[in-house]
Order: sequence, then C-alpha cells, then structure tokens
Amino acid sequence: MIGDCIGIKFNRLIVLEEFVKLKITYCKCLCDCGNIKIVRKDKLKNEETKSCGCYRNQRIFETCHKTNKYNLNGEYGVGYSNNSNKEFYFDLEDYDKIKDYCWCVGNRNIVTATTIDFSRRNIKLHRLVMGVDCNNELEVDHINRNSSDNRKENLRICKHSKNMMNVSKRIDNTSGISGISWDNSKNKWHSYLTLDNKRKFLGRYKDKEQAIIARLKAEKKYFGEFAPQKHLFDKYNI
Repeated sequence: MIGDCIGIKFNRLIVLEEFVKLKITYCKCLCDCGNIKIVRKDKLKNEETKSCGCYRNQRIFETCHKTNKYNLNGEYGVGYSNNSNKEFYFDLEDYDKIKDYCWCVGNRNIVTATTIDFSRRNIKLHRLVMGVDCNNELEVDHINRNSSDNRKENLRICKHSKNMMNVSKRIDNTSGISGISWDNSKNKWHSYLTLDNKRKFLGRYKDKEQAIIARLKAEKKYFGEFAPQKHLFDKYNI
C-alpha cells in the first residue's frame, strides 16, 4: 500500500515520502547522516539497502584504518596481511608510503588495499611502490614471479605483452619445465612456446634434454630478459 511506510525507520533510513514510477514504488528517505536517498521500497523493506551509502563507506573506512604488523629490523621490510597473516616484502624506504593502508594478500599472492578516500578503488602495492597509474597501459612485472615480493629490485615496468612472457609454470605441468610435455602419440617430448597468445611449435624430441634446450633457446630469442626460465640458461649452456 502506498504511504504505509511513511515515518517508519529502516536501519539508517526514515521514509519521508512514497511515489510510484513505471509501476515500481520508491521511497524518499532521510539518512542518519543527513543525506536524502531515493530507494526502491522492496529493497528498503528486505534490508538490501540500509543507508544512503554511508554505512558501507564507514565499514570501508574502518577496514582501511586497520594497521598491518611490520618487521623493519632486516635489510628489507616484512609485512603481515590482515586477511591471512601472510608475509609480503618491500623496501624499507617505502614504509612511509605504504604504512597507512590495510594490505591483504589475495589471489596469486597479489598485495592489495582499498583507498581510504571512500572511492572504494582497489590499489596494488607493486603499482604504488613503482608509481604506475592503474589507468594507463603499463604494468609492473615481478621478476621472480612472487607477487608478494614488492622490493623494487624485483619490479620492472613493462607492457602487458612483456609481463605475460614472465609467467610461472602451470600447476598441471608434469615435466618440471614450462613448454615441455610428453606426446603419447609420438612417444616423444613436445617442445613449444606461447608467443602473442599463439602456441609456437619447437619440435619433438626423443631426448628430454634436447626438448628443454629448444625451449630455452626460444625463450632467449623471443623473450630476452623476460624469459621465465633464464635461471636454467647456464645449466643447459644457452
């Protein structure tokens, strides 16, 4: 019934007026913070909407003002995430830059926080440290592929295509080397490389070491300093 909620308070919102638009009933409400908010009546009554937005902002503000624990006694800083107590690493000189955020370690060990200014924008520690705007085309690559290691010696600014070269071995890899798999139909080792989202065939080999060498040579040729397995170059005389 139109008007049956006028004067009733739902969480932080008190209904001042009700009206119908396109067969949907809306409520004009006054929030505890003083703002006016137009809310669908059904969302108000089922508590899907509890405020003008200030409640969510308050919770974000409180979360962002939690502090991480830090160990600053070593050659570099060690932080402990609020969500899982996982460690993340940074240069001591960056402590003042990062200390006022509430950092969490999420998927793929990426360290993120929510901005304190209520914009609800997520920021990433490696971008903050390197001063890279998240709106531009540049990315920050973790050289050792450990996203929780945000020391500047482990970070480099690059384009997305370069960043995608330096990727970790797939979790379903059984050969121990990226780009090497066993071809049951040929009874040989299959060597390949993914370049510009296309798989490049590097040959099939009876000897696994030869397949590895083919892969590493291709990495050096096409990926250069972004080769994910360059730590193996000396071992295989690449």
